[in-house]
Amino acid sequence: MFKKILIILIIFSFIGLIFSTNALSNEIANVENNEEGFSLRNIFAAAPLIIVEYGLQEENVIPNSDVFDIPLNVSCTLTGPFANRQTRKLRSRPIEIELSIVEKPDWCDASIVNPTVNVIVDETEPSKSRLALTVTEQAPAFQQGTVKIRATNQEIKGIFFTRITKEEFDYDISFEIGYFPKLNYTTNNTLMEVPPLNETNIPIKIKNLGNGVTKVLIEIKDLPENWNITYPTSVTLASPISGEENEKEVNVKVKPPKDFSTETITISLTSHYLGNPEIEGQTGNLQIVLKNDGSYEKEEGFDITLPIIIIVVIILIIIILIFLKQKGFQINSLLNFKKNDK
Repeated sequence: MFKKILIILIIFSFIGLIFSTNALSNEIANVENNEEGFSLRNIFAAAPLIIVEYGLQEENVIPNSDVFDIPLNVSCTLTGPFANRQTRKLRSRPIEIELSIVEKPDWCDASIVNPTVNVIVDETEPSKSRLALTVTEQAPAFQQGTVKIRATNQEIKGIFFTRITKEEFDYDISFEIGYFPKLNYTTNNTLMEVPPLNETNIPIKIKNLGNGVTKVLIEIKDLPENWNITYPTSVTLASPISGEENEKEVNVKVKPPKDFSTETITISLTSHYLGNPEIEGQTGNLQIVLKNDGSYEKEEGFDITLPIIIIVVIILIIIILIFLKQKGFQINSLLNFKKNDK
């Protein structure tokens, strides 16, 4: 009789244990679905601390240039009361870490070249990855850009308990933007007919399309002989990024000599970053062909120059002197004749 009762109690205890295990499993599942809740599976787990480091960049990221690489060093250590235990149980087993882009500026294109790295806990040599960047001319010169990346590890589970929990860490990767010089310059006409001995104004529109405040140096190469040309030697233009005026009109005034036929003037424009003249862009040239419109010959008909006038005056003076001398000789002869007649 006692044995039967004992067997019945064992059976009921076994059934109760089954139901209580199912209930506990359901409770664990419900808690795990709640991210803010406590999970019994994680009671002996260790939390990883993922560290992403990068060195200071010696060069600036130049807009519209080649891809700029920033090396990333990824390492990991475990935290929590069971960190040492879980580190020993890993036995140099690597933890898989995924790197991804979280946030970046609109003018920046960024990607992780090696997005998945395997990291051994407490390893002195970090795992390698790199961030690849390109930026457009909308990136402001000599300002700092930032790309936020996220490092996420894969959870490591045991038979009954989680060994390594899944964690996320965000890091800001900073870099400095370089100067991108770009000018656009136009004139109404590159072939003009101009009058000799009169001043003609040639307007030139200069527009800054670069990413920084730019000082444009203006120079006319190989000035033609006997031409009178005046122009501003420089002009300062804001960057279109600032929203300020980035276009201005400058005037080149030319006064050619009367006897020219056709002349080509070359206007060179060189952009410099304002405040640092050593940082400059390529020099651009604008060529304008100027032709004689023939107005001087039509108005004057013939040419009287100063040397000719001087020669004519000298000849007149000589003629007058000769005439006066001859007149003086005749008067003296007449007087002498009258004296002899008396």
